[in-house]
Amino acid sequence: MLFSEFKNYATENIINYLTSDYEGAEMSISTIRKSNGYEYEALRINKKGEKCSIIPALDLTRAYKEYQKGADLDEILAKLADIRMNAKLSGFDKESILTFDGIKDKILPRLINTASNADYLADKPHFEIADLSVMFAVRVEESSDGVADAPIDNNLMNLWNVSVEDIKESAFANISNQTPVFMSIEKALFESNLDNSFDLETADPMNDEMPFYILSNRQKVHGASIIFNKSLMAKIAEKLGKYYILPSSIHEVLIVPATLGRNAKELAEIVRNVNAESVPPQERLSDNIYEFDIEDETIKIA
Repeated sequence: MLFSEFKNYATENIINYLTSDYEGAEMSISTIRKSNGYEYEALRINKKGEKCSIIPALDLTRAYKEYQKGADLDEILAKLADIRMNAKLSGFDKESILTFDGIKDKILPRLINTASNADYLADKPHFEIADLSVMFAVRVEESSDGVADAPIDNNLMNLWNVSVEDIKESAFANISNQTPVFMSIEKALFESNLDNSFDLETADPMNDEMPFYILSNRQKVHGASIIFNKSLMAKIAEKLGKYYILPSSIHEVLIVPATLGRNAKELAEIVRNVNAESVPPQERLSDNIYEFDIEDETIKIA
């Protein structure tokens, strides 16, 4: 089955895997463009009379790849239907997104590479730091199953009648309230139940066997943006002294104390090699490494 045929089949037959309250639902397919050039064909299913536009964009591109690898077609459609039916957005007031005051406490920054995302950033409020750009998203759902975010575009910013600076101020305040995760790579590799690990006080670069430290948020989703928690970055500096920030991915960074003796050039080479061999293109952040300037609390290329 060609992809065009697969899309038609999914659109026509997924109704058989949905509950009766989806009878008469409207099906639509559109191209979703994500950061770092990743895009996919998405199926949206609107219940009859449903006005809310915050519904899952079911990834048909990924589903087709599963089909090509031999996955059962019935199981694929059942999984997609299950995603749609279980999208409850239980903690989110859908009307709140219409006003800035109603949504500002749910805005978070996202960190992406500027050069790789010129087209993606064109219709979104953002600002640049070194070779990176900070855009913004609304956290519409957060549970043990994961998170759901809605990127903020210029239309939404204009609807709110606010500036990029207004959005940035709220986003940076909110990032300071996120639960950070800080742990050694050794602990991440050999222990479990690490969602809330914050081991900064016990970090000991001179005696830890693997003194590279993972820094992210509890959800480990777009966790690289945790570096905009200035008080946290200052605490790390108080504990470790000067350190380098290695962009492991858009989801996390590595903290490497300068006392280890690795210079910036060596560390940047490690980042380039890991990006090329191990990080999916859509999750790459940069080949550069960064440092936290303790004096003015800013991030810059090392």
